[in-house]
This record gives sequence, C-alpha cells and structure tokens, in this order.
Amino acid sequence: VYPGTNYLVYVLPLVEGKNPTDYTAADIQTLFVTSKDIEAGGSATLTMEATEITYTNMEVALIGSDNTSMIYAWFATAQELAQFKNEEELFDYVVAYNIEYGQVSMGNTTSAYISSLNPGDAATVVAFAVDTNGKYGQIYKQEFKTKDFEYNDLSVALTLVDYKIDNTLINVACEGSSHFKYVYCSLSDS
Repeated sequence: VYPGTNYLVYVLPLVEGKNPTDYTAADIQTLFVTSKDIEAGGSATLTMEATEITYTNMEVALIGSDNTSMIYAWFATAQELAQFKNEEELFDYVVAYNIEYGQVSMGNTTSAYISSLNPGDAATVVAFAVDTNGKYGQIYKQEFKTKDFEYNDLSVALTLVDYKIDNTLINVACEGSSHFKYVYCSLSDS
C-alpha cells in the first residue's frame, strides 16, 4: 500500500449458514479508503554506493538506516533536474514517479538504475527514506558518472589488403587492447 493513495476495497461479508454458492455480485460492498500520507520530520537516513558503472549505464545501491520502511528514488540527468524550481517540486515529482511506475521500495535497501547515457555523462540519484513512523527525512542527491574513454599511447597498425579503388580491406590491429568502436572513412586517391 502506497502512502497518500486512494484505494477501492471490495468486501464480501460472510453470513453464517449461507452456502458459498448462494453469494452474488449484489452481496459485495465497496469502501473507498485513502492511505495515510507520509510527513516530514523523519529520522531515516540513506547511503549510496555505485555497484555497476559502464560506459552507458549506472546502478547505485541505496541503503537505509535500520528504521527505514520505504525508499523513494529517481536517477535524473542534469537537464531533467533543471526543470524543477525548488526542492518541494522535486520531492513531489519523485513521489509521483515512484508511485506511477510502482518503484517505491519497501524495506531499507533498493537500487537506482539508468541507461542509454554517453561515456563520461553524469546523472544524479535523488532519494529519500521514510522511517517506521511514516515520516520522511532529508532529500539526498548524489552525482555519479559513466566511464569515460581513456586515451593512451598504443600504436595502431592499419594494413591495406588487396588495394583496389572499389574494394579495399582494412585490417586494424592494436596489441593489448580491445575495441569499443572503429570509424572507417573513405578518402580520395591522394
């Protein structure tokens, strides 16, 4: 059950002595219930630790203190964070985002994940913990970066094989490396 959320509860009251096959849809009662919303002033804390960083993806573990009952988290780029005028707007968005996508984590551990970034890009985890009394603490923001390309002094050997204007094969070799991406371009004869 998410805090501050409206629920429709269907209740089928059991009547003593009534045969289970005698119940109909008309016997069902409905009840609207709103769960208690979270409040400010909580004491739960969070720590964040990168568990996987690649050239395009990042995963960060969020660990709450022992009195943490829920964690709300969102991984955001700088452009996404820039759309919020203040912390209150950011807080409201993180709550709505987690509820909409079913990502509120129950308990005191979870992870945040982001993909499709470029090498060397930064993104920020925005998160807060809710304590066992239903109160949230401070909003935590921590930036993480994908791996960036590293350039070095390895020499690359290009060998032209079977040179013809319309059929040139290029062998690329670089001892002690693995490729990420090769770029081929066509130049004039000269």
